[in-house]
Amino acid sequence: MNEDEIFDMFINEISGKKEIDIEGFVYNIALNYNITDTKYKQQKINIEDSLPIININNVNIFKEKLSEYIQAVSSKDNICGMMPFKEEKSKLKYIAAMLFVNATSEDFVFPIKYMDKYTAAIKDDTFSDLKEGISICKLNTFKDANLRVKSTQQSIFLETPQKLEFTLSKLMQDNNEYTVSLPSVSCFCYEDEGDKILNISAVQNKRVDSEKEKNIFEKQVNREKFKLNSGVEKEEQDVEPLSIISLAGAILLAKEKGINKVRMPDFMPMRWYAKSLANEKKSKAKNLNLEELKEEQIRIQTNVTDKLLRNMVRLKDQLGMLDISLIPGQCGDYFECCIIDKQVDNPNKILKEMADNICLLKTKQEDEFTK
Repeated sequence: MNEDEIFDMFINEISGKKEIDIEGFVYNIALNYNITDTKYKQQKINIEDSLPIININNVNIFKEKLSEYIQAVSSKDNICGMMPFKEEKSKLKYIAAMLFVNATSEDFVFPIKYMDKYTAAIKDDTFSDLKEGISICKLNTFKDANLRVKSTQQSIFLETPQKLEFTLSKLMQDNNEYTVSLPSVSCFCYEDEGDKILNISAVQNKRVDSEKEKNIFEKQVNREKFKLNSGVEKEEQDVEPLSIISLAGAILLAKEKGINKVRMPDFMPMRWYAKSLANEKKSKAKNLNLEELKEEQIRIQTNVTDKLLRNMVRLKDQLGMLDISLIPGQCGDYFECCIIDKQVDNPNKILKEMADNICLLKTKQEDEFTK
């Protein structure tokens, strides 16, 4: 499909609908748009008042950027392979439909900048050397556990097209090596006005079977992780301590790649809307109380957003190396901080060991390269 055909599909088959059906798969996506380009027919579609409007003030540039994004995704066989569609047009329609699900209200106002960012996200190879998984440090402060990381692709339906998966492993006294999965970090890197940015959209725990008995290493990890709460006020200890390890690992690895800023989106209205529609359907199908489902959605959204930001504040207080410059709601929809070299006077021992060893990792790799 050429640029004009893609734009026509986006305007007429995707935007202005409360649901999009692609080969029998129904997605709760309602895209409003406002075309204000004087060289083009003025159009405005506001299908859902609760959602922001995509501001299209230059149709030709919008067409170009939308086409670039679709081409970037289409070139990734592993991403396209995750799509459950047979027809090529269905895949292109899905790619275009999913583009704005991760946009903040601010991104709808500046869609060109947003599309550039997500095209860069698809092409991002910052962590390509981690695809096979590597050990980044041995944590003596964590009972000699070995911290490993692996970069993997994920569906464009999720917050980011890739994530960093962290694990702890250890050879125990029974001569068996055990591994525990830590929360993964959904992220990507891109450049913006000379800054190299690490965009983090989610820190997510891996689902575990609560009824399954924990092995000896899992039990040890569950005891040792509370060392990460050392020096933290009790009311600030409601976040998962292991999330701090994953988040610190992602930021320290990014720092060694020359990344100098971290950004985190706050509220994504399309994801909120999709969940709201899903709750309405769930309420009708299972005769559940819709108000209770709405309250639960608010609780979960607030919990996820607040904890992600509190993790960053805790990391700043317990390690340093972060200089917070933007808080969501004060100026825009993003949390932003600079990555710096300075640590706090009394850093958390586990985090300090991570910082010292991950920096050492880069030095070792460079030494091997120059041999």
